[in-house]
Amino acid sequence: MATNNTDRGSSGFVEASGKDYIAVTDLKAGEVGLAGAIMQNITHIAPAIAAFFFTQTLVTFAGGQAPLAYLIGLIIVIPLGVCLMELARKFPSAGGYFTYVSRTLGPSMGFLTGWVFVLYSPVVAGPSLAVLGQILQDELQSNYGITFHWWYAVVIGIPLVTWAGYTGISFSIKFIVAVGLAEFLIVLALGLTGLADPGPGGFTFATFSPSFNPAGLTTTSGFFIVVVLTVQGLTGWEAAVPLAEETENPRRNVPRSIMASILIIGVMLVIAQGG
Repeated sequence: MATNNTDRGSSGFVEASGKDYIAVTDLKAGEVGLAGAIMQNITHIAPAIAAFFFTQTLVTFAGGQAPLAYLIGLIIVIPLGVCLMELARKFPSAGGYFTYVSRTLGPSMGFLTGWVFVLYSPVVAGPSLAVLGQILQDELQSNYGITFHWWYAVVIGIPLVTWAGYTGISFSIKFIVAVGLAEFLIVLALGLTGLADPGPGGFTFATFSPSFNPAGLTTTSGFFIVVVLTVQGLTGWEAAVPLAEETENPRRNVPRSIMASILIIGVMLVIAQGG
């Protein structure tokens, strides 16, 4: 791979055919390892939200077949992940989907994709903190009599998120690994606890059978709706893609992080639904 720093500020610079060029940036190359890239994806999937907030809806439509729906959703997502792995291996770029779409479908489509992503991703922190605040408000008041207004979480959380981003990737990725691992272990522990002590009726592998419908809740249309929701619940495994230029050996580690996060969270959510 040839690196050309000459005339990088010149408007007259023209790329020579047959050569690859690397942009010179202030990004910290090699700062993110494989574990950090995996946890970046996992935290973007948000396993706690997928496990706890989707469950009521899934069970309403799929009944005892909810674990089967998540298993099918996982099987659907794996080929999608394989496609992204190939793009990540071919175009390791901080541009992410902008780069992929620009190089494959053209600059105009890449421009549109980039703006759609910008309008979606930065605003996620606000609603997520508001939901967290609402949960804390209800739980602290009902269980401990503590008054906590939901907007406290937003007022406290937004500056913290901003500060972490301003501090840089070194601190941010360490923080993500710490809190993401805690979230994952809590959800996994609750799922395993449910399997160990499932209550009346016990646990049965019949939940993975299409004919299992003890409460008469499941319908064909309802089950397929749930499968669609499980695919949505597994989204987020692409989050490490924009970190490619800060990831150690990105052509290897970014694709690995994609598939690893899909399998880890997919299996965990099947366990959580079964529990």
